[in-house]
Amino acid sequence: MSDRPTFEHRGRPVRAAGVLLWTRHDGHVHRLFRKVNGKFEDIGGKTDPADTSAVATAVRETVEETGGKLFSEFHTRERCGEILHRLLEQTTTVEYNQRSKYLLFKLKVEPSILEVSMKRFG
Repeated sequence: MSDRPTFEHRGRPVRAAGVLLWTRHDGHVHRLFRKVNGKFEDIGGKTDPADTSAVATAVRETVEETGGKLFSEFHTRERCGEILHRLLEQTTTVEYNQRSKYLLFKLKVEPSILEVSMKRFG
C-alpha cells in the first residue's frame, strides 16, 4: 500500500493536486501552461507523505516545477510557497477529476505576469 496521503474535497478522495494560473488582458483570457513532451499541462502532481493537504500538494508541486520563480525571478522557494499558499487558501475556483482524483486550483493572477520572461524557469 502506498504511503501517499489521500485528502478529501467535498467528500471525494484527492490523490493529486495542481494549479492553473490565468489572467485577463486586452479582453482575452490567458492561461499559463507548461509544455512537457509536446503537451501543454497545468502545474501539479501526486500527493507526497510530507503534504498536509491538497493545497500543500499543489504548492509543493508548483514550487518544485517552477524552481520557486513563479511570481518573480528573485523569490526564494520559500517566498514563492508562502505567496502561493495564501492565494490558494483564498481561491474558490477548483475543478475535480474523478478518474485521476486530481484537484485543480484555478488561480487568477495579475496580467503583469505576462510581462515576466518565461526564461526564469530555466
